[in-house]
Amino acid sequence: MKFLKNNFLIILFIIIFTIQCFNIWQEKYNLHQKGYEYASEIQKECLETMDTLTDAGEIARCERFLAEDFFDTYQKEYNFFDNFTSISDGIWSSKDLLAYFFIAISLIGVTRIFKDKVALYMLERENYSKFLKKLFCKSYRYIWFYPLLAIIMFLFSLYNASLDPVKPLYAFDVHFGSFIINHPYIFMILFIINTIIFSSICLNIALVIVRRQHNYFLALIEIILVILAIQLFLELVVIKFIFNNLLYEFEKVNLLGHFFNFVNMPDFYIGINSNVAMFFLVNLIFLLISFVFVYFSYRNKEKLVIDCEKNK
Repeated sequence: MKFLKNNFLIILFIIIFTIQCFNIWQEKYNLHQKGYEYASEIQKECLETMDTLTDAGEIARCERFLAEDFFDTYQKEYNFFDNFTSISDGIWSSKDLLAYFFIAISLIGVTRIFKDKVALYMLERENYSKFLKKLFCKSYRYIWFYPLLAIIMFLFSLYNASLDPVKPLYAFDVHFGSFIINHPYIFMILFIINTIIFSSICLNIALVIVRRQHNYFLALIEIILVILAIQLFLELVVIKFIFNNLLYEFEKVNLLGHFFNFVNMPDFYIGINSNVAMFFLVNLIFLLISFVFVYFSYRNKEKLVIDCEKNK
């Protein structure tokens, strides 16, 4: 009961998220089944009229429906990547609000440690490194949030779906790339790793802001403003000015800026066929930079104590 009470909002959100995934999956599945039933009717009609047909177009059409592998091929077209794209576009499109919700629920316990001067009492009983360990564990307690949402999307995308790459090779190659669509499980692992990296960067930004701003609502506003500022910097300076003007010949690198925009970063699959290794290298560099900011924010115990003592 205590767990449910302390995590009511996040549990409620996950339930709503799961219901939305189910609704999108059901709509997609029902549409596929209707197509299957329609194809079955056409096939039955062709069996009855094939011998009497004279039009070349009608004969070719019936031959396609009466082919031995027709329904096998049709079933394969209900594909994991097809489902995942539909679910992702339907739910992941609110990724900016999703990120802010994730940060908001993660901030609650962390700001209380500073605002209520709990940090001072903790530091009286334990050394600074042990205090920081507890603080970071507290801030990272919901690190599983994004990976869990990804797993929920994967489960619905996989249900009754084919992993055969026949359809994606010509329909979704622009999004995923041939390597990814031939290795869907690798894609899922990489996607989850990407959500962990994204979550860690968001939490590190929150830790840096909370170090000096102990008011929950003001800290949340500042974090959102910082994220928006990073987005603008990446879009206007890094992508449009540096890559599109100064380094325009490296046009493909623009995708990396798109990926590391905080709003678009969870859209891991868009353009991943460009360079998966470079994509993760850039993300890890940004993650490392965020950890460096955290280190410099929390390296001075005395300043942290002074800032806590200022709270009324």
